Amino acid sequence: MLDGASSNDSKGKRFTTTLETDLVIDGQMVAKAGSKIYGRVESATKAGRYVGKSSLDLRLTEITIGGLLVPIVTGPYAQTGAGSLGKAARGAAAGAAIGAIADDDAGKGAAIGAVASGVKKGQPVVVPPGTLMEFKLQQPVTTKI
Repeated sequence: MLDGASSNDSKGKRFTTTLETDLVIDGQMVAKAGSKIYGRVESATKAGRYVGKSSLDLRLTEITIGGLLVPIVTGPYAQTGAGSLGKAARGAAAGAAIGAIADDDAGKGAAIGAVASGVKKGQPVVVPPGTLMEFKLQQPVTTKI
């Protein structure tokens, strides 16, 4: 991955990556390591404050072969982040514990902890530059080399 992508990106955002190794088919080199490959964010979802998970779905769309861009169709490189619900539950548990220790109402502490946890959204999914990804072709590719 050259550009990086995250669940904060918009659907359709283009990204650039390169081949890690030579692409060889039936003993013939089709594309050299380092050849540019382009893709798009198929979908990206941000986690909410209390519930939900961030998700990111990337697809490759073109590969450079012999100086030409050749269309390709791949399956997804998909990732899902940690959910916000667990974060709120942990905050509620911490609040209840603090409320109980302070000899206060544990229920009130749990409510405060859950609300405080909800102030921050769930973490985004991030694919930073340099990430090695694997995609599978979904359709055959025809090219004149």
